[in-house]
Amino acid sequence: ATASAFTFMFAGLRRIGPSRTSVIMTLEALCAVVLAAIFLGEELRPLQLVGGAGILAATVLIGTSRAPEVVP
Repeated sequence: ATASAFTFMFAGLRRIGPSRTSVIMTLEALCAVVLAAIFLGEELRPLQLVGGAGILAATVLIGTSRAPEVVP
């Protein structure tokens, strides 16, 4: 399982670059919690939902922001 995760991560690095890959990797914790709730029956508490919403919002904000213009 760990080897396949690293394989996908390195494939992502090659395909979309390190900046975008690192932004997408911020979703790892959120995905783990959601998958645990779905497959293991873990209970999602309100604070976890707020944290998940914060992670998702931050990822969207970072992913849609533009790089500052470089002035020579």
